Amino acid sequence: MTRTAAERYAAALADSNLGRTASARRHLAAAARLAVDPDLAARIAGTSAYLEAESGDPATALGRCREAAERPGLSPYTRAVLVGQVGLIEMRRGDAAAALEHLGWAIRRLPSDPAALGRLALNRGDVHLQEGDLRHAAEDFHRAQRAFARAGLPVDAAKARHNEGYTAFLQGELLPALDAMGEARPVLAAASPVLEAVCDLDRAEVLLAAGMPGDAAGLLAGAVQVAAARRLPRQRAEAELVLARTLRFRDPVAAARIARASAARFRRQGNETWALRADAAALLADVAAGRSPDPPLLEATAERLRRSGGKDDAQRLTIAAARLRIRRGETDALDRIRIGRTAPVPVRLRLSEARVELALRRGRPADALAAAAAGLDQLTAAQAVLGSVDLATSLVLHARPLLQAGTAVAVQRHDPALVYAWSERARSLAARIPPLKPPQDPAVSHAVAELRRLRAMGSADPKREGELVRQLQDLAWRARGGRTAPIVPLDVVQARLAVTGGVAVAMTWTPDRADAVVLGAGDARCVALGASAPLADLLDGLQADLDLAAARLPERLAEAVRASLSDRLGRLAGRLVGPLGLPAEGPVVLSVPGLLAPIPWAMLPGLGGRPLTVATSLSRWSAMTPAPLSAAAFVAGPDVPRAAEEVARAAAHWPGAVALQGDGASCAAAAGAAAEADVLHCSAHGRHSPEQPLLSAVELADGPWFGYDVERLPRVPAVVVLSACDVGRAGTRWGQETTGLARAWLHAGARSVIASASAVGDDEACETLAALHAHLRSGRSPAEALALAGPPTSFVCAGV
Repeated sequence: MTRTAAERYAAALADSNLGRTASARRHLAAAARLAVDPDLAARIAGTSAYLEAESGDPATALGRCREAAERPGLSPYTRAVLVGQVGLIEMRRGDAAAALEHLGWAIRRLPSDPAALGRLALNRGDVHLQEGDLRHAAEDFHRAQRAFARAGLPVDAAKARHNEGYTAFLQGELLPALDAMGEARPVLAAASPVLEAVCDLDRAEVLLAAGMPGDAAGLLAGAVQVAAARRLPRQRAEAELVLARTLRFRDPVAAARIARASAARFRRQGNETWALRADAAALLADVAAGRSPDPPLLEATAERLRRSGGKDDAQRLTIAAARLRIRRGETDALDRIRIGRTAPVPVRLRLSEARVELALRRGRPADALAAAAAGLDQLTAAQAVLGSVDLATSLVLHARPLLQAGTAVAVQRHDPALVYAWSERARSLAARIPPLKPPQDPAVSHAVAELRRLRAMGSADPKREGELVRQLQDLAWRARGGRTAPIVPLDVVQARLAVTGGVAVAMTWTPDRADAVVLGAGDARCVALGASAPLADLLDGLQADLDLAAARLPERLAEAVRASLSDRLGRLAGRLVGPLGLPAEGPVVLSVPGLLAPIPWAMLPGLGGRPLTVATSLSRWSAMTPAPLSAAAFVAGPDVPRAAEEVARAAAHWPGAVALQGDGASCAAAAGAAAEADVLHCSAHGRHSPEQPLLSAVELADGPWFGYDVERLPRVPAVVVLSACDVGRAGTRWGQETTGLARAWLHAGARSVIASASAVGDDEACETLAALHAHLRSGRSPAEALALAGPPTSFVCAGV
């Protein structure tokens, strides 16, 4: 059956809204041939002009759309629709004033058509965003969402909701942004690949602000491909711009190249506003790469951006120019810079870095420390509203330069209290977020269950797994916090050491050097550990040596591996333990940077055979005391040769212990047992997920038991023993933060986690951990029990 011109036009509009431009053009061409009604013919011409603008020729498209709007005899409705399309094309060209004029004129004349009103309000909201007028943008997006809902257009309503989230992000409201964008994404992603790519593009910006450039880059690669395949140059240029911003942290040279390509693409479309934003990204990448462009160039670009509504980018450029001037000796470079409290946290942190640099240039280290501390306090305030340890840890990306600068100044002053305070700041900002119990959200339960089922079945459905991981990430990020635990003073830590009779060591790490402060009950002293580079060289290959040493190898090869490992551990001890001057015996508490987390500390000469705790922070360690242990639960996962024996021997020390094996060792059964136990011991294969730490897991009878499962337990055991390879391993984040399954247990509320960061031999695990429980049951602390359980191993007691 032949379709009418109106039907063809309706199909073209539907395809255009979903990003199906080729199909939309075919429908428009057919509709134009059939159209008799002048109003319909004009609307067809206007929509065709818009698609031409999207394909890369906005100047020609603008002329055609104006010509359609000026045809004689058009109804007021059609003329208003076409004037609105003129405004949309003006927006694509970067002429915000003209776009607002035309869109406003059309909105005032179409109040009774909710679908048309929604499209116009949505487009005007986009213009307000470009101008930095976030209040009016939010109002227009909300108006559009209500209009689309009245019109029964769920996909369009989801577009407006997504844009509400993006506006919240630009306002610095990370959690409302994640809420809105997460709510809209399933509708948009199901509608078309182009809308899914738009979601990914904006989500990448949020991820970048959250300190996750690696995750952002993965999304952007797909968005660029979709835009290129669909011949959408504007979307491709936008994706390239965000990709350039993302790459600045790890490959600034490539970032500058991609940003300049994006700027050229915008200029070919006549969009100077967005081209300036790409120019800014290129200049900031040049600065990050050490190319040091002339400050006047940065300042001139910043002024042009400021006039076109790019306030945040303008501020970044202005601060970068000021820092370049400071390095040239211009100590008044910051006098004219004013950043409001509503500026994004990364922008405010960049200003703090400039203040640190200026104070050091003036020879005022105390002022430098104060500026660095003030900047980090702003980050802590931003973290305080977050309930997700993953998200809070990632935010430290933006504070890395301040952490390094403050630590370097503290070390130079050789003041133990100062070095201790900065080691606590740098150690684990996320550790200062108290454990929170997220609500038992059915959506989380269903997503975790489906992901577990897919992985247990070995499903080859990466797209669905990716959707589930994204959903879990969004749900976890929406958790609200409310406070952060303070850094405790040095004397509080020393008072706790007087009770335990041990010493504490807080290590610091900067790109240049490693240092430590050694604390006793009545003394504190600074110790230099030497240059960072040789230590980093020793750490390279450590993981491989440990894993090989745990494998079953021919004796000759095994002997060579053990010799290599012993040599490496000896040299590490010579750099990290020998200079400390520790007493020959007694407990030791270590607080170390994430870069040193893979070290099996108990295997280092000078530390083996004594109670040893690796604390997430000395503040948290000093605030916690050992809990009484009476109830124990044991879980044996599948395909671990001596798991059943290990569990049986360990459980024998605990009257009434719960022991789960075979099909009974399911994730639900383990969760139930954990909620009733003071001690939980799990012997199973482990899986570490460095990119998604809460997906680290132990393999149980029905699939992986994830970090997400741990966070949702109503009650957490005081002591958790993970007899599984790799689950003590930590993914290192930007501020020398660590994340992983062991960290998930600690954040959920466990006092101590005993785990290994490397592969563990079955015999070694069985013998050591069975003996461990005899000492735990007798009242020994977890660190004491591990030290008494046998020869030093790669197992580490983390926590208290």
